[in-house]
Amino acid sequence: MRVIYVRFDADKESVAVLPSAEVVFAGDEIVWEVSVIGGSIKRVELEIKHGKKPSFTLGGSKKELHSEKIRNKRARIRGVAPKVKGSGHARYKYTIRGFDGSEEELIKLDPVIIIVPPEQPE
Repeated sequence: MRVIYVRFDADKESVAVLPSAEVVFAGDEIVWEVSVIGGSIKRVELEIKHGKKPSFTLGGSKKELHSEKIRNKRARIRGVAPKVKGSGHARYKYTIRGFDGSEEELIKLDPVIIIVPPEQPE
């Protein structure tokens, strides 16, 4: 399982994602651990556009978009990395957004995930 940390700071209108570019094995579980500083972010949204590439599973669904309400200044989004063909890799850009109580988008960032085939036993 890989953990990607997302920190929204509404007061500074910034968001940080660590690591900013993550390499993940195909089929691995990914958890986005979201924390919020300040009180204006009420919901987070994760969108992974896959086009013709295999899709991620987000929150148990193959939809490109998943959102979670912020509870106690935290949220967690679970996903599963898609399979990749052969020995290649796939690069996915995704968007993480923070919304206020009136559903206005306050902050967003577009990090990257690279999917590689699982390690083969020796």
